[in-house]
Amino acid sequence: MTDHLIVVGRLAAPYGVRGWVKLRSFTEPADAIFEYQFWQLQMLSDEWQPLKLVDYRSHGQGYVVQLDGCIDRNQAQTYQGRLIGVDANQLSQLEAGNYYWRDLVGLSVWTLQNQWLGVVDHLLETGANDVLVLRPVEGSLDQKERLIPYLRDRVILHVNLAERKMIVDWDSDF
Repeated sequence: MTDHLIVVGRLAAPYGVRGWVKLRSFTEPADAIFEYQFWQLQMLSDEWQPLKLVDYRSHGQGYVVQLDGCIDRNQAQTYQGRLIGVDANQLSQLEAGNYYWRDLVGLSVWTLQNQWLGVVDHLLETGANDVLVLRPVEGSLDQKERLIPYLRDRVILHVNLAERKMIVDWDSDF
């Protein structure tokens, strides 16, 4: 994926016979995906092409969407599993102390005792709180993968995006 596109959702199975497709939104709240004006669709070649949304509606716990030019179930099937991206410039500015997941990935994570635990590889969404998944790197404390709860002011004490560094209150034995 190009650096300027952020994945905000995925198209799922066809819905009905008139070209509608189920949508899984990765935004919080889920309907925030519809605030983005210009969607891009990941093609099979991994290239991205503009995608025009015609209509949408809630369906169960998710959404179904109607895409421009998609008029039957067979066409809708071709969209299954495709990622939806938006230009990073469309993302809203966050309040101080809030971060997009993409901004946390790659940060070096250090304990209060100045021990380097590794770098943020990705995050997991759980029911209670998000979880940082740290991968060890050359020079880090050890070669253990760590799961650290993203609890601001309790575990996550300081984030410095400019220095690509995070300070955590975490026992290195975990």
